[in-house]
Amino acid sequence: EVDSDGSFESVQPRHHTEGLEALLKRGEKGGLLELKNRQPKWNASSNMYVLDFHGRASLPSCRNVQLAPKAKESDVCFLMGKVEENRFNIV
Repeated sequence: EVDSDGSFESVQPRHHTEGLEALLKRGEKGGLLELKNRQPKWNASSNMYVLDFHGRASLPSCRNVQLAPKAKESDVCFLMGKVEENRFNIV
């Protein structure tokens, strides 16, 4: 989470045996935003699953990904799409 002056909130374990996974299991998200892969939609005309990358991906790739908050999948926070061999746009 970003505070009012644009700084990121630091999240650190309370003890060396407690990490992010332990915090999440206890439901202690603090200022963290939990993201998930945005699910593609089936396109009957092309006979495949697709995601709209708004022109930021021009080649198919298993590495093309969109991450969005679990609560609101339409708000994409991270997008990575292949544009050339070994080149990806990251937004």
